Formats: sequence, C-alpha cells, structure tokens
Amino acid sequence: QAWPSCNMFVGLRAILFLNLMPQVACLPSHVGPSKYYKELDLAAFGKKVFQKEKDTMVLFYRGRSERSIVLNPFFERLAADVKKRSKHVDFYRVDEAQQGFPPKGKWPGLDKTSNPQPTESALGNAPGDGIAMATSLSENPILFYVNASSVKGEMLPPNLVANLDRKQDDDHYHALLAFVYVHSNWRVQRKLIKHKGLKKTVKKASSDAKTDL
Repeated sequence: QAWPSCNMFVGLRAILFLNLMPQVACLPSHVGPSKYYKELDLAAFGKKVFQKEKDTMVLFYRGRSERSIVLNPFFERLAADVKKRSKHVDFYRVDEAQQGFPPKGKWPGLDKTSNPQPTESALGNAPGDGIAMATSLSENPILFYVNASSVKGEMLPPNLVANLDRKQDDDHYHALLAFVYVHSNWRVQRKLIKHKGLKKTVKKASSDAKTDL
C-alpha cells in the first residue's frame, strides 16, 4: 500500500490553517465607532455624566487593547438593550489610553495610579487648562453606572467583565443587565425588568436569597 503523498499533508495543513485563521484575522485592530456610547472629553465629564434627570453609563476602555476589542460587542449589546427600553439613560465612553480617568467624582472599587502633572496634549487644551490625569490598573474595560442626582459611580464587578467572553450561554450577560437594574432609578427599572433574561435572573436571585434565610 502506497504511503500518503506529501501533497496530502500539505493540503491537510492548509485546511487546518484556513479553519483557524478567521478566529485571528477577524479581530479588529482597534475598538470601532459605537452606535450608543458618545465619546467623552474629560473637560466636559462632570457636566455630562452627573445629571439630575437621567442615569448615565460610562465605559472606560483602551482603543487598541485586545480585551477592549473582544468585549466591545457585549457593551454595545448592553447599551442597545437598555436604550431600547428606557430613554432615561445616557451612554458615554472614554478612551483611557488617551485621556485617563477624571479626577472629579467618586469611583469606588477602581484601582488607579495618579499623575500629579496635568495632561494637555490628549485634550488639546490651551496651556494652563490641563486636567489632572489618572490611569487605571485594569486590563479589562471598566464600566460605571451613575444614578441620577449622584456623584458616585457604581463599578461593574471585575469578575463579570473578565468572564463575559468565556461562557457559551448568556448568564454573565444577564448579570450585566442585573447590575444596571439594581443601580438604576425607578423609571429605568420599571421598563428594564420586562427583558426576559433579566426577569429570569432577578427571579432566581430572589429565590436563592429566600433559600439562604
């Protein structure tokens, strides 16, 4: 019986390569434009984020970070689901690699390194108008939810962000919705709870809590 030809092995390698290639090649080189989040300049941060009438969702990311690129579709989906059901939430995002974190406001749970020197080049401000910059220590994007009339941003638990792309089902995504639901104002809650996946998650959490009593 004849041995398989070298051409056969070459062909098998080519098939294997072509099957694996899309997983690598399809990853963009940077986070693309958002349909829902407005890019926010730190100079206008306080005025836009801390409102009295609306909640705000603020996403801090790095435009060329692989984790930001991979997880971006989940945050787009989250904004789409919330926006579809409520007009009382505004969505913003900040490219941390360019601007860092705002010095104003309270961001519990955020590990950051402070830069005492004002940064001007990233903002394009005139000399003397620089804003102090802080940089997070997180590898993953960071999401904060700010309830109306509050200056305190509630941070999405890092473990939820880290596990978003590691499960085949929607359990972790529905946990994101539950995070928004818990910290949102009543106008948002009464609309958002109509989401089937969220309703199931909230019901299960309530049942588990009763069992633990």
